[in-house]
Amino acid sequence: MKFTPLMFLAPVLVTLGAIFGYYAKQQAPVDPAGALATIDVAAIKSLTPTIHAPREAGRMTRLEAELRQLSAKVAQLESQQPALLAPAEQAPTPDNRQTGARFSRDTNETASLADNLVKAGLEPWRAEDIARKQSQQALARLELRDKAARENYLRTTRFRQEMQELEASAPSVRDEIGIDTYDKYLYQSGQSNRVAISSVMTGSAAEQAGMLDGDLILSYDNQRLFNYRQLRGLTTAGERGETINVTVSRGGSEVSLALPRGPLGVGLETASVDPQQ
Repeated sequence: MKFTPLMFLAPVLVTLGAIFGYYAKQQAPVDPAGALATIDVAAIKSLTPTIHAPREAGRMTRLEAELRQLSAKVAQLESQQPALLAPAEQAPTPDNRQTGARFSRDTNETASLADNLVKAGLEPWRAEDIARKQSQQALARLELRDKAARENYLRTTRFRQEMQELEASAPSVRDEIGIDTYDKYLYQSGQSNRVAISSVMTGSAAEQAGMLDGDLILSYDNQRLFNYRQLRGLTTAGERGETINVTVSRGGSEVSLALPRGPLGVGLETASVDPQQ
Protein backbone atom coordinates (compact mmCIF):
# COMPACT_ATOMS: atom_id res chain seq x y z
CA MET A 1 0.00 0.00 0.00
CA LYS A 2 1.23 3.46 -0.85
CA PHE A 3 1.04 5.98 2.05
CA THR A 4 0.10 9.55 1.43
CA PRO A 5 0.33 12.64 3.73
CA LEU A 6 -3.49 12.75 3.96
CA MET A 7 -3.57 9.34 5.61
CA PHE A 8 -1.42 10.67 8.47
CA LEU A 9 -3.39 13.92 8.83
CA ALA A 10 -6.94 12.36 8.92
CA PRO A 11 -6.80 10.94 12.47
CA VAL A 12 -5.32 14.18 13.75
CA LEU A 13 -8.09 16.21 12.16
CA VAL A 14 -10.82 13.95 13.58
CA THR A 15 -9.32 14.23 17.08
CA LEU A 16 -9.04 18.01 16.87
CA GLY A 17 -12.64 18.25 15.64
CA ALA A 18 -13.93 16.23 18.57
CA ILE A 19 -11.99 18.36 21.09
CA PHE A 20 -13.21 21.58 19.51
CA GLY A 21 -16.85 20.37 19.52
CA TYR A 22 -16.67 19.44 23.19
CA TYR A 23 -15.36 22.85 24.29
CA ALA A 24 -17.80 24.66 22.04
CA LYS A 25 -20.70 22.81 23.64
CA GLN A 26 -19.49 23.67 27.16
CA GLN A 27 -19.11 27.38 26.35
CA ALA A 28 -22.28 27.86 24.30
CA PRO A 29 -25.19 29.60 26.21
CA VAL A 30 -28.31 27.51 26.87
CA ASP A 31 -31.32 28.52 24.83
CA PRO A 32 -34.42 27.89 27.04
CA ALA A 33 -36.74 27.88 24.10
CA GLY A 34 -34.57 25.48 22.25
CA ALA A 35 -34.08 23.28 25.28
CA LEU A 36 -37.84 22.89 25.72
CA ALA A 37 -38.55 22.64 22.06
CA THR A 38 -38.92 18.88 22.29
CA ILE A 39 -41.28 19.06 25.33
CA ASP A 40 -44.98 19.38 24.58
CA VAL A 41 -46.03 21.80 27.35
CA ALA A 42 -49.67 21.82 26.20
CA ALA A 43 -49.78 18.05 26.44
CA ILE A 44 -48.49 18.20 30.03
CA LYS A 45 -51.15 20.76 30.99
CA SER A 46 -53.85 18.64 29.45
CA LEU A 47 -52.67 15.60 31.40
CA THR A 48 -52.47 17.40 34.76
CA PRO A 49 -56.23 17.52 35.57
CA THR A 50 -56.55 13.94 34.33
CA ILE A 51 -53.87 12.78 36.72
CA HIS A 52 -55.01 14.79 39.77
CA ALA A 53 -58.77 15.09 39.23
CA PRO A 54 -59.79 11.82 40.97
CA ARG A 55 -57.53 12.56 43.91
CA GLU A 56 -58.86 16.13 44.28
CA ALA A 57 -62.46 15.02 43.86
CA GLY A 58 -62.08 12.44 46.61
CA ARG A 59 -60.46 14.97 48.88
CA MET A 60 -63.29 17.49 48.30
CA THR A 61 -65.88 14.80 49.04
CA ARG A 62 -64.19 13.98 52.34
CA LEU A 63 -63.95 17.64 53.29
CA GLU A 64 -67.63 18.21 52.52
CA ALA A 65 -68.62 15.20 54.64
CA GLU A 66 -66.48 16.43 57.55
CA LEU A 67 -68.02 19.90 57.24
CA ARG A 68 -71.54 18.45 57.39
CA GLN A 69 -70.64 16.40 60.47
CA LEU A 70 -69.13 19.45 62.13
CA SER A 71 -72.23 21.57 61.39
CA ALA A 72 -74.51 18.88 62.83
CA LYS A 73 -72.37 18.65 65.97
CA VAL A 74 -72.48 22.43 66.45
CA ALA A 75 -76.26 22.44 66.06
CA GLN A 76 -76.54 19.65 68.62
CA LEU A 77 -74.35 21.49 71.11
CA GLU A 78 -76.34 24.68 70.59
CA SER A 79 -79.60 22.91 71.35
CA GLN A 80 -78.17 21.25 74.45
CA GLN A 81 -76.38 24.30 75.80
CA PRO A 82 -78.63 27.37 75.37
CA ALA A 83 -76.59 29.23 77.95
CA LEU A 84 -73.64 29.33 75.52
CA LEU A 85 -75.76 31.23 73.01
CA ALA A 86 -77.44 33.57 75.48
CA PRO A 87 -75.18 34.15 78.50
CA ALA A 88 -77.65 36.64 80.00
CA GLU A 89 -80.33 33.95 80.20
CA GLN A 90 -80.01 31.08 82.64
CA ALA A 91 -80.65 27.71 81.05
CA PRO A 92 -83.38 25.76 82.89
CA THR A 93 -82.44 22.57 84.68
CA PRO A 94 -83.54 19.24 83.16
CA ASP A 95 -86.24 18.88 85.82
CA ASN A 96 -87.57 22.37 85.09
CA ARG A 97 -87.55 21.72 81.37
CA GLN A 98 -89.48 18.48 81.79
CA THR A 99 -91.98 19.99 84.22
CA GLY A 100 -92.43 23.07 82.07
CA ALA A 101 -93.01 21.01 78.94
CA ARG A 102 -95.54 18.79 80.69
CA PHE A 103 -97.30 21.81 82.22
CA SER A 104 -97.49 23.52 78.82
CA ARG A 105 -98.86 20.39 77.20
CA ASP A 106 -101.45 19.91 79.97
CA THR A 107 -102.49 23.55 79.70
CA ASN A 108 -103.04 23.24 75.97
CA GLU A 109 -104.97 20.00 76.45
CA THR A 110 -107.19 21.66 79.06
CA ALA A 111 -108.11 24.52 76.74
CA SER A 112 -108.70 22.08 73.88
CA LEU A 113 -110.84 19.91 76.18
CA ALA A 114 -113.19 22.78 76.96
CA ASP A 115 -113.54 23.74 73.28
CA ASN A 116 -114.24 20.19 72.17
CA LEU A 117 -116.76 19.64 74.96
CA VAL A 118 -118.66 22.70 73.79
CA LYS A 119 -118.58 21.36 70.24
CA ALA A 120 -119.97 18.08 71.58
CA GLY A 121 -123.01 19.96 72.95
CA LEU A 122 -122.10 20.93 76.53
CA GLU A 123 -122.86 24.34 77.96
CA PRO A 124 -119.71 26.51 78.11
CA TRP A 125 -119.79 26.85 81.91
CA ARG A 126 -120.01 23.10 82.36
CA ALA A 127 -117.27 22.46 79.83
CA GLU A 128 -115.00 24.91 81.66
CA ASP A 129 -115.75 23.25 85.00
CA ILE A 130 -114.81 19.82 83.65
CA ALA A 131 -111.67 21.26 82.05
CA ARG A 132 -110.72 22.89 85.38
CA LYS A 133 -111.03 19.55 87.18
CA GLN A 134 -108.88 17.86 84.59
CA SER A 135 -106.30 20.64 84.95
CA GLN A 136 -106.20 20.13 88.71
CA GLN A 137 -105.69 16.42 88.11
CA ALA A 138 -102.80 17.15 85.77
CA LEU A 139 -101.20 19.39 88.41
CA ALA A 140 -101.63 16.63 91.00
CA ARG A 141 -99.75 14.25 88.72
CA LEU A 142 -96.94 16.79 88.39
CA GLU A 143 -96.74 17.24 92.14
CA LEU A 144 -96.58 13.49 92.70
CA ARG A 145 -93.85 13.11 90.10
CA ASP A 146 -91.86 15.96 91.63
CA LYS A 147 -92.19 14.45 95.10
CA ALA A 148 -91.09 11.03 93.87
CA ALA A 149 -88.10 12.54 92.08
CA ARG A 150 -86.98 14.48 95.16
CA GLU A 151 -87.35 11.45 97.42
CA ASN A 152 -85.72 9.10 94.90
CA TYR A 153 -88.58 6.67 94.31
CA LEU A 154 -89.66 7.82 90.85
CA ARG A 155 -89.17 4.45 89.13
CA THR A 156 -90.39 2.20 91.90
CA THR A 157 -93.46 0.15 92.74
CA ARG A 158 -94.40 2.76 95.34
CA PHE A 159 -94.60 5.49 92.72
CA ARG A 160 -96.69 3.36 90.35
CA GLN A 161 -99.11 2.49 93.12
CA GLU A 162 -99.50 6.11 94.20
CA MET A 163 -100.07 7.16 90.61
CA GLN A 164 -102.71 4.46 90.14
CA GLU A 165 -104.49 5.59 93.29
CA LEU A 166 -104.43 9.17 92.08
CA GLU A 167 -105.83 8.23 88.68
CA ALA A 168 -108.54 6.09 90.30
CA SER A 169 -109.74 9.05 92.33
CA ALA A 170 -109.75 11.38 89.33
CA PRO A 171 -113.08 12.52 87.88
CA SER A 172 -113.75 10.74 84.58
CA VAL A 173 -114.83 12.91 81.67
CA ARG A 174 -116.82 9.98 80.35
CA ASP A 175 -118.73 9.57 83.61
CA GLU A 176 -119.37 13.31 83.95
CA ILE A 177 -120.83 13.92 80.50
CA GLY A 178 -122.40 10.55 79.67
CA ILE A 179 -121.78 7.96 76.95
CA ASP A 180 -123.41 9.73 74.01
CA THR A 181 -121.79 13.12 74.66
CA TYR A 182 -118.47 11.40 75.30
CA ASP A 183 -118.79 9.72 71.91
CA LYS A 184 -119.28 13.13 70.28
CA TYR A 185 -116.39 14.60 72.26
CA LEU A 186 -114.00 11.90 71.04
CA TYR A 187 -114.99 12.57 67.45
CA GLN A 188 -114.72 16.36 67.82
CA SER A 189 -111.26 16.07 69.36
CA GLY A 190 -110.04 13.81 66.53
CA GLN A 191 -109.72 10.70 68.69
CA SER A 192 -110.85 7.22 67.71
CA ASN A 193 -114.31 6.30 68.94
CA ARG A 194 -114.87 2.96 67.20
CA VAL A 195 -113.23 -0.48 67.10
CA ALA A 196 -113.22 -1.81 63.54
CA ILE A 197 -112.75 -5.42 62.43
CA SER A 198 -110.08 -5.56 59.72
CA SER A 199 -110.05 -9.35 59.30
CA VAL A 200 -111.77 -12.48 60.63
CA MET A 201 -109.74 -15.65 61.23
CA THR A 202 -110.98 -18.90 59.76
CA GLY A 203 -112.60 -21.13 62.36
CA SER A 204 -112.64 -18.39 65.00
CA ALA A 205 -115.50 -17.60 67.35
CA ALA A 206 -116.07 -14.38 65.41
CA GLU A 207 -116.46 -16.24 62.12
CA GLN A 208 -118.87 -18.76 63.63
CA ALA A 209 -120.95 -15.92 65.11
CA GLY A 210 -121.15 -14.16 61.75
CA MET A 211 -118.76 -11.22 62.18
CA LEU A 212 -117.56 -9.65 58.93
CA ASP A 213 -114.65 -7.53 57.81
CA GLY A 214 -115.55 -3.88 58.24
CA ASP A 215 -117.93 -4.37 61.17
CA LEU A 216 -117.66 -1.71 63.89
CA ILE A 217 -117.94 -3.13 67.40
CA LEU A 218 -120.21 -0.83 69.41
CA SER A 219 -120.51 -2.88 72.61
CA TYR A 220 -119.29 -6.09 74.22
CA ASP A 221 -121.37 -7.70 76.96
CA ASN A 222 -123.64 -4.63 76.79
CA GLN A 223 -120.76 -2.24 77.58
CA ARG A 224 -119.98 0.51 75.08
CA LEU A 225 -116.56 0.39 73.46
CA PHE A 226 -114.44 3.22 72.15
CA ASN A 227 -111.03 1.54 71.84
CA TYR A 228 -109.66 -1.99 71.60
CA ARG A 229 -107.99 -1.81 75.03
CA GLN A 230 -111.48 -1.86 76.51
CA LEU A 231 -112.37 -4.82 74.31
CA ARG A 232 -109.27 -6.74 75.37
CA GLY A 233 -110.08 -6.17 79.02
CA LEU A 234 -113.66 -7.35 78.60
CA THR A 235 -112.76 -10.53 76.71
CA THR A 236 -110.53 -11.63 79.61
CA ALA A 237 -113.01 -10.68 82.33
CA GLY A 238 -115.81 -12.87 83.63
CA GLU A 239 -116.00 -16.59 82.96
CA ARG A 240 -114.30 -18.02 79.91
CA GLY A 241 -116.78 -19.46 77.41
CA GLU A 242 -119.93 -17.83 78.80
CA THR A 243 -122.22 -16.48 76.09
CA ILE A 244 -122.22 -12.69 75.81
CA ASN A 245 -123.85 -10.23 73.43
CA VAL A 246 -121.81 -8.21 70.95
CA THR A 247 -123.37 -5.35 68.99
CA VAL A 248 -121.78 -4.26 65.72
CA SER A 249 -122.57 -1.56 63.22
CA ARG A 250 -122.81 -2.89 59.67
CA GLY A 251 -123.80 -0.70 56.75
CA GLY A 252 -125.46 1.84 59.03
CA SER A 253 -127.53 -0.78 60.91
CA GLU A 254 -126.90 -2.40 64.30
CA VAL A 255 -126.53 -6.19 64.40
CA SER A 256 -126.52 -8.27 67.60
CA LEU A 257 -124.32 -11.38 67.76
CA ALA A 258 -123.87 -14.06 70.42
CA LEU A 259 -120.28 -15.11 71.16
CA PRO A 260 -118.47 -17.05 73.90
CA ARG A 261 -116.35 -14.84 76.13
CA GLY A 262 -112.72 -15.11 75.18
CA PRO A 263 -110.57 -14.37 72.14
CA LEU A 264 -112.63 -13.27 69.15
CA GLY A 265 -110.09 -14.25 66.51
CA VAL A 266 -110.17 -10.99 64.59
CA GLY A 267 -107.82 -8.25 63.44
CA LEU A 268 -108.72 -4.87 64.93
CA GLU A 269 -108.29 -1.26 63.86
CA THR A 270 -109.36 2.06 65.34
CA ALA A 271 -111.73 4.38 63.52
CA SER A 272 -113.19 7.85 63.98
CA VAL A 273 -116.88 7.99 63.07
CA ASP A 274 -119.31 10.89 63.36
CA PRO A 275 -121.96 9.65 65.85
CA GLN A 276 -124.60 11.86 64.24
CA GLN A 277 -124.39 10.08 60.91
